[in-house]
Amino acid sequence: KLLLTTDLAKTRATLAKIENLPTNIWDIEFKNLAYRWTLRDALIRSKTDDSLPAKLFWYYDNEAYVDMFESYRTSRNMFAHGLFEADLTADEYNVIENFYLLMYDDKKIDELATNTPLLLRLGILQTKNQNAKQFQERIQSVQSQMRLVRRDAGLFLAQSHFDNGNIGTAGNWLERISVKEDALRWSNAIRNLLGRSFESRREYDRAIAELKKSNGPDRHGNLLRMRYLKSLAAATESSTSAAEASSVSTESKSDEANADKK
Repeated sequence: KLLLTTDLAKTRATLAKIENLPTNIWDIEFKNLAYRWTLRDALIRSKTDDSLPAKLFWYYDNEAYVDMFESYRTSRNMFAHGLFEADLTADEYNVIENFYLLMYDDKKIDELATNTPLLLRLGILQTKNQNAKQFQERIQSVQSQMRLVRRDAGLFLAQSHFDNGNIGTAGNWLERISVKEDALRWSNAIRNLLGRSFESRREYDRAIAELKKSNGPDRHGNLLRMRYLKSLAAATESSTSAAEASSVSTESKSDEANADKK
């Protein structure tokens, strides 16, 4: 999310003036947690980019939970690598199973503090230096993350089903999560995928209706796709009408033949 310059030498010279900030920071992979922690520690002293603080605060408000929630981060990584199959003899889940397990219901989230197996699975343990209040604050933080993870997991679960040819299952999940209030962030992605799901089922009118609701960066591509779907719908309707006319004609001729015999 950072606005990176193409003048690397100039960037290095600027960064060198910031206390405790390594000059080779751009060599660190963006997804590396050490990179993000270094930036956060340098945030207060940063004078290189007026928009940098806003961008970093956006990350901690909107994306940090992905890094903090290990099981979700692992599932996203598996999804990116297409690890949809799992060794049936191993004690592990595939991508689809992982995302399904992340679809926490309200009861499970609200009762997290008393759900010992889930606490252990999430790696939430009360340390010796942590008092009851601090531990409760940790629980509340994780509960907030669980709601965000649940929102995301629904979309990735549907996408996983779609990528594996389970079009009907993907469509069912998408229709279910599209009406959720907290799904607004993924609204365009849901609409696009739902449109493709309807298209795969040859429900062209419904596909066009979903793509019309999408207002994402690919909206211009959607306009072209809607034009294509309209032509498919028209061809399908014409073919259906011709088939119906042929059927009626055949029935009419059959009735006439039967009448002649009588």
